[in-house]
Amino acid sequence: MPIPPATRSPRSPRRVILAITAGILLVIAAVAASGIGNPLHDFSPYQGRAAVTVVCAVLGLSIIAALLLRP
Repeated sequence: MPIPPATRSPRSPRRVILAITAGILLVIAAVAASGIGNPLHDFSPYQGRAAVTVVCAVLGLSIIAALLLRP
């Protein structure tokens, strides 16, 4: 008896949207991280830059992990 094909497409629209969202979050984290060690940004009003970097990076990596580990 043959095994039925998988019912879920590997490129479902939901997975594509999640992958794009993860990529955007990681880009935001990279841009925010680029100014952390810059002395010109030490006195700027953007003092939450480290928090934005960590939150975006964790969310982006969590979404990627969920996409890769989900059967």
